[in-house]
Amino acid sequence: MTSPPPPGTNSAGTAQPAGPALNRGEGVTTGTASSKSVDEAIANENKAVDGRLKGICRGC
Repeated sequence: MTSPPPPGTNSAGTAQPAGPALNRGEGVTTGTASSKSVDEAIANENKAVDGRLKGICRGC
């Protein structure tokens, strides 16, 4: 017969989380909004960064 795990651990013997549940606080987004505008903004930023890098780095 096995003994129960020590306090603060689960059945696998690993630590239980100490803090509150993540991503549940006020103002936390979980990806439920439309990502099209976010993807477009990221693509535009990537283009701007690529343009700046091409002016600095010549393929080194």
